[in-house]
Amino acid sequence: MPSQDIERYRQKAAECEDEAAKATSASAKEAWLQAAEEWRKLARAAEEKPAGAKAVSNPALQSTGHDPS
Repeated sequence: MPSQDIERYRQKAAECEDEAAKATSASAKEAWLQAAEEWRKLARAAEEKPAGAKAVSNPALQSTGHDPS
């Protein structure tokens, strides 16, 4: 997986963490933190995939509009 994809996943996780810090409700904060964790999982999975492997798709992120595929 190209390193720019991995970096993009990490950046998205950081953005979600920033949003969690600004959240005004516990449920919103938890949702943002969960999204951040999903982006970190994508980054870890991408690091483990050999170059040229199919992109990782995360169904949990599709409903949030944050799915990178």
